[in-house]
Amino acid sequence: MPAYVVYLDQVMLGNLVMNYAILWSTARFGRINIAKWRLFAGAGLGSLYTLALFLPRWNSLLTVSCKFTVSVLMVFIAFAPLRLKRFFQVLAYFYLSSFILGGVVLGCMYFLRSGNSFFNSGLGSPSKEYFGYGIALALVVAWIMGKIFELARKKAFQDTCKASLLVRLWGSSVELEALVDTGNSLTDPLSQHPVIIVEYKAIKELLPPPIQNLFDKDNLSDFALLHDTLSGNKWSERFRLIPFQSLGRSDGLLLGFRPDEIITGADDRKKLVRKVVVGIYPGRLDANDSYHALLHPLIMDEHAA
Repeated sequence: MPAYVVYLDQVMLGNLVMNYAILWSTARFGRINIAKWRLFAGAGLGSLYTLALFLPRWNSLLTVSCKFTVSVLMVFIAFAPLRLKRFFQVLAYFYLSSFILGGVVLGCMYFLRSGNSFFNSGLGSPSKEYFGYGIALALVVAWIMGKIFELARKKAFQDTCKASLLVRLWGSSVELEALVDTGNSLTDPLSQHPVIIVEYKAIKELLPPPIQNLFDKDNLSDFALLHDTLSGNKWSERFRLIPFQSLGRSDGLLLGFRPDEIITGADDRKKLVRKVVVGIYPGRLDANDSYHALLHPLIMDEHAA
């Protein structure tokens, strides 16, 4: 029977890195902001537990109940305090991350080892040469998993916060997708009505030609021209300048107008609102064009009209 040389420092270091990757992935899945030292503390406990594999007098700690207890302690050290229901949810994320990343390590070792040496040496025997590759790949997979999960969660959140929006002005109307922006507190300083932010290209056809020229020629910063455009016209009373401190700028003015009305919601829950101002944003609100307007949260209030 072949003999194997085991370097405990390398095994423990490898397990420390692996456990940290698992706990980090758990934090990403659970959307928990936690200090790195706590992740290292939890990973350190798991790394110490690997000594039970090589010390005969610790073999009694290799039972299923002990393994479960250690995993619970790792999660507790890294993420406590949590409510009981939330704790078991995070524990489930921990096991999901463990199975995925552990499978990546074993798969990498199986793929890189030639012939049937992977099976002949046994699944439990350490491989100095390939275990490191497996951990490196697991770290990359952990990072990718975190990004994918974050994007999926963001998309799911946006889908639940989206609403159809119809804007009417002078008998014409446009319909577009909007996102309910809970951080939007913009109001018109004159009327104190909530402001809906809409991309210029999405409502261009509703605007008078002089207003379109301001946006098409990027003359919004020319206040003299802006004043002349908004003065002495039958439609000028509908337009106003709205100060803002967001949308990628520390301060500025947003050109807005008072529509005839807006309608939000699906067919079974449509809502008509007249006390509202539409702010025209010259750029894009979403790089993927999944929505073209930001709804003020007050618009969704059942008492707004």
